[in-house]
Amino acid sequence: MTIQEAIVACRETGLTGWELVAYAQALVSRTMRYSVENSLDSPAAAFAKGQGYCWHQAKALQGILHGLGLQSRLVHAFRNLFPETVLMGVPVHNFVSGHVWCRITIDGVEKDVCPGNPNNVPGTVHFQSLSPVRKWSRTMDFFTYYGAALFNWRRRRKYGKQ
Repeated sequence: MTIQEAIVACRETGLTGWELVAYAQALVSRTMRYSVENSLDSPAAAFAKGQGYCWHQAKALQGILHGLGLQSRLVHAFRNLFPETVLMGVPVHNFVSGHVWCRITIDGVEKDVCPGNPNNVPGTVHFQSLSPVRKWSRTMDFFTYYGAALFNWRRRRKYGKQ
């Protein structure tokens, strides 16, 4: 599925507002499994492959939302506490990691929206920020794109190839 096809699929639901955001969030969550195998892919390419890490997932969701005419921005925190999960097939206890997600504003109401967990809904995310939440910038895009390749290579070594 491409970003454009996802936009069309979202429009065809007839949903609006937060219900549309929830649908788009769930669509990205269903479409993209967490993976560090394709760190250098663009978010659109990662979405089409159906795999990527948080930056890929959040940027894909943001692209869909912008295509739907909804106001969104990326935010990040360097330290976030995640609950126990299975990461690349390996059970992992609570862990701290950087993370990227979307903030969406509709009718003056702003909510955090993260497609990284299928149980997330607009306003409810599966992690707790331990450091200040900051607005994403183009500089962060550059460092994430190249820096994540090294970080994700180390993560693959720790948790094993998928």
